[in-house]
Amino acid sequence: MKLVTKTYSVTCSSHRLPDNEGGFQEVRYVANEFGVQVQSPLLPTPHPLPAHVQELLRIAEEQRAAGITFE
Repeated sequence: MKLVTKTYSVTCSSHRLPDNEGGFQEVRYVANEFGVQVQSPLLPTPHPLPAHVQELLRIAEEQRAAGITFE
């Protein structure tokens, strides 16, 4: 049996960028074996799901819980 060990590197950083109001906004990131995770209020966020989509997701979850499957 061969023992294999892996070594991972972790990099953390942050950058401050000037904004239009004369202040600064910070962007932080961590890069590791899971990829890069970026955190910042500057990043866009998805729009909320419309009500009809939320209803469809609720129905789908109920069907999965009841064991209903589709092929």
